[in-house]
Amino acid sequence: MKKITALALLLTPLVAMSQDKVVTKKISLNLTEQYRVLADKDVRQGLYMVTDADGGALVRGKYDQGKKTGVWMFYGPNNQLVQQYDYTNSRMVYTNLDSGSYVQTDYSVSAPDKATVLPPVKIGGSTLAFLTFYNSKDIPPAITKEKSDISIKYTVNVEPTGQIADVYADYESNGTQEHKKLYVKANSSGLLDFIPAKVDGQPVKSTVILATTVGTDLIKVNYNNQIMNSQKN
Repeated sequence: MKKITALALLLTPLVAMSQDKVVTKKISLNLTEQYRVLADKDVRQGLYMVTDADGGALVRGKYDQGKKTGVWMFYGPNNQLVQQYDYTNSRMVYTNLDSGSYVQTDYSVSAPDKATVLPPVKIGGSTLAFLTFYNSKDIPPAITKEKSDISIKYTVNVEPTGQIADVYADYESNGTQEHKKLYVKANSSGLLDFIPAKVDGQPVKSTVILATTVGTDLIKVNYNNQIMNSQKN
């Protein structure tokens, strides 16, 4: 009788785990996230990943009872480690300032002269941010019909909380220019969050610029590695 009881106890965690479900969801044209959800609580638990269109991992981290925990790893082109962010202690562990990224970045804040200014930092890096926003369907027909390389610039207004207020896109090809507002949905995994800019230690609003050039042969392809390789040619 004792053996049957012990066996039942051993099998209980396996039965519970079998009821959990793995969620795979597109979060942009280029990015797909995957995570496990505890069936009895409907909260995230365990490994979390984001992959690009080629299946390469851009984000690896863990959830514990629905909360991000431990050090998350963020990768850029060619699987290069871009950042390590410790969500348990809310601090950046490592960053290589996005060396190797095909995305150029800049920022602006309003600050008095001689103030100490810390720039906003995109958790996950500029490549991840660009691929989260990029969708070839957003490019106006007046731009694509030029059949020339397209310069894309995203202007991201960031709140003192680190959340995005709004995003605007500027497209230019062969002298033709278009400007439009993008409607960006909040991501439940916080992939759009920033570490806010600070002026004299206080979080403030900021504006972040993300820019790159995309070849016309890539407009319908949208693969991370192919966009990256086009910058080297």
